Amino acid sequence: MTEIDTIEAKRLTRDLTTSFEISLGTQTSISNVVIKVELTDGTIGIGEAAPVSMVTHESQETVLAAIELARSLVTGMEIENTRGIHTVLKHHLETQHAARAGIEMAVFDALGKRWGCSLAALAGGANAPVVTDDTIGMVGPNTAQSQAAAAVESGFEDLKIKVGGDIEADIERVAAVREAAPDAEIIVDGNQGYYPKEAIQFADRTADFDIGLFEQPVDKDDRRGLKQVTDAVRIPVAADESVFTAEDAATIATMGAADVINVKIQKAGIVDALAITRIAAAHGLDLMIGMMLESSIGVRAGAHIVAGTGAISYVDLDGHFSIADPITSWEYQPAHDVQGPGLGLDVEYDAL
Repeated sequence: MTEIDTIEAKRLTRDLTTSFEISLGTQTSISNVVIKVELTDGTIGIGEAAPVSMVTHESQETVLAAIELARSLVTGMEIENTRGIHTVLKHHLETQHAARAGIEMAVFDALGKRWGCSLAALAGGANAPVVTDDTIGMVGPNTAQSQAAAAVESGFEDLKIKVGGDIEADIERVAAVREAAPDAEIIVDGNQGYYPKEAIQFADRTADFDIGLFEQPVDKDDRRGLKQVTDAVRIPVAADESVFTAEDAATIATMGAADVINVKIQKAGIVDALAITRIAAAHGLDLMIGMMLESSIGVRAGAHIVAGTGAISYVDLDGHFSIADPITSWEYQPAHDVQGPGLGLDVEYDAL
């Protein structure tokens, strides 16, 4: 057996190419953390923590402090014992979701490299391309229309639109996108911005725009309100911020509060993300995968979970498109190449 020898962390601070507004607030930069796990045989795994204070209530500073604690907790543990590592981290860093996720990502990257297989294979699947949507923030209708047209021109067939603010402005944004992309599959994401009655009104008034999914329309703690919307509207409703852990997923599923669960590694980590896919399957729920504003490290980990589980219908892994000075090269197009070993990325940690 091979053990964890060291854990290191570096700040990853980058501007965004343009500001990104959702109902919870506006981001103009990222303050993430890149994590390196080195094994006793010299194998190195890389992960990323993407704290977003308005969602995970973490910061770059709290992530760095959590990793300092984690170093004393998991150093010396066998890398093959991924569930044991997860259990220790979840017990001691229960509210440090992004920090735990970044460490688990690096652990699985190292394990895949150690075994010569991809994270997708470790998740039970095979390497296969994964197709993502592209996201349009809370912008004016003209900007939304031009962004949608550019996305379609680049091959995107699925578009996600941020809503959850003024209903009239939200409807105008959706209408503009639909005009520019008449054949696209459209997801709208409320990011907790509506009250239940407002969400139902929005869904009713946008019925002609053929929306395919309504993500997190109400406050994350208003599970009854989420169920009220799910029961009232004709389109599938997804729980995002309402589900961080496998336990949250079980609660939402048992209540029948949503039709779809959005799995995010930054909320759940790798082990719980896989558990959520099993809970959803047991309750007949569909799955979506999303992300915070992450670099290609976090994006690639999410793509591996999609390929590995074969259970995720809605893919929203596009945050790296907005990051200036990316750490790896990418093209503005919908397909993610999923290869191993591990995450299949060549990241020069020391050069960051």
